[in-house]
Amino acid sequence: MIEAKTRAWWRATAALCLGSFLVFINLYVPQPLLPGLKEAYGVSTLGVSLLMSVSTLSLALALLVFGPLSDAIGREGIMRITLLLAGGLSLALAFAPTFESLLFLRLLQGFVLGGLPAVAIAWMGDEFDKTALLSAVGLYIGANSLGGISGRIVGGGAA
Repeated sequence: MIEAKTRAWWRATAALCLGSFLVFINLYVPQPLLPGLKEAYGVSTLGVSLLMSVSTLSLALALLVFGPLSDAIGREGIMRITLLLAGGLSLALAFAPTFESLLFLRLLQGFVLGGLPAVAIAWMGDEFDKTALLSAVGLYIGANSLGGISGRIVGGGAA
């Protein structure tokens, strides 16, 4: 078991917090870009808002898939693979030639972004002792919020 404030605790907690930050920055960075994307792709306000809706919905569905899957095949692999896939999809989004392809990539991105939140706290429960778990979960949840806020700020700066 990983004990609080040890080197192993700091490394694991920092990695999970960074992953959580990246999940939510990727989820929310397009939000301030929606007006520009609406113009660039010539779609309606309702249509462009689907870019946020499909990613959030697919992330929610992924939570239902990755949780039980991690019980069967392990948690670390799911966290690693889904974060790598999310990075690749983020790059692919920059080159989406059509609105439909952008929408599909956001759907996929939302799904793979769900891998970390679906299993991270369960992984912490498996690996951390009680004291270590309580403090790590608090930092992890804080990283969720900072990622969401930062995504909107970064997206706003890019707009």
